[in-house]
Amino acid sequence: MPGSCVLILPQLTAVFRDHREDRYSAVTATTTSAPGASARLLRAEMYRLMKLDEPAGEPVVRRPSDPRPDPSQGVRATLDRRPAAVALDDAAGRHLVVDVREPEERLLGLADVLVREHTALDPPAAAWTGAALTTYPGCLVAAAESAPGEAVVRVRDEGTVRCRTGRLALAASAVHAWLADGRPLRDLPPEVDIIAGPDGWTASFSPPAAPPRP
Repeated sequence: MPGSCVLILPQLTAVFRDHREDRYSAVTATTTSAPGASARLLRAEMYRLMKLDEPAGEPVVRRPSDPRPDPSQGVRATLDRRPAAVALDDAAGRHLVVDVREPEERLLGLADVLVREHTALDPPAAAWTGAALTTYPGCLVAAAESAPGEAVVRVRDEGTVRCRTGRLALAASAVHAWLADGRPLRDLPPEVDIIAGPDGWTASFSPPAAPPRP
């Protein structure tokens, strides 16, 4: 994906993580004079308006399924991709993803994320990612395919993760967004559901390896 700029919206993860069921209990307790009795009172009123006899027994209230995701199933990242030529600015959450094949050296030097999506190229993925971060000191994340559908993702000063995905540039962008939100690589979930436009993919990550000692 030559020279693309990606906007990520990670706030949903924080909402799910920090949610407490009793957060607004002090407010909700003041919204009715008959707490817990709404089903019984509403049913009685509806039958009165219909001029029908109300059924005997307490009304049955079924709870909806819990919408909060299971943390073991990973998190969701929503990406908004735009061409670098029309989106090179400092908007919050925006970063530049550049493929190593990009012919414009300026974009390579500005890249926040560098990607190499070719398994046949030398050096091997792990060595290339290290060299890329050395060559381009402004880059935070370098990712390279090591086999079809598999890759090494290296983060400056934080180490590497192994990644399984069909869209490496999107997976690397999701890693950058995770870091930009103030979270360390070691807390990266094992799976991230990535949404880009109408399409979606899943990226799987292994635990990070520590960076080499200086």
